[in-house]
Amino acid sequence: MDLEFLLEASRNYTLTKIDFCLGVFRLFEGTKTSTSAGIEYYDKKFGFCDKYLAYCDPEYVKDYVKKRKKYLKQSLEQELTEKIIINVKHRSHLNAFALSLRLFLLNPIRVPYRLMRYIFGSLGGSNP
Repeated sequence: MDLEFLLEASRNYTLTKIDFCLGVFRLFEGTKTSTSAGIEYYDKKFGFCDKYLAYCDPEYVKDYVKKRKKYLKQSLEQELTEKIIINVKHRSHLNAFALSLRLFLLNPIRVPYRLMRYIFGSLGGSNP
């Protein structure tokens, strides 16, 4: 993996920043990396980054871990919401209810918010 190579190289060599984009690493919804294996493999795919955190400033590490947890939680919420919508459309209400309960236990505030987005999005002709 290119990221792991760069992190390892930075431990052994002095890197010089150049003001030119050679490539972009993204882990956003819809990218090949995020859709090929799914969010459940995030720790497997990017767990190697943790060993490099030992060389970073403690404040950076704290912020990194906080952002990673937030990303994983939001990704799981999105995945559950999409599954709920699919189950409702296929009239599998028991599964939709079970997934809704799981989403509620994960983050009680998000269920009403996402439900209202879905309802009003349906009224407008598009789903969130």
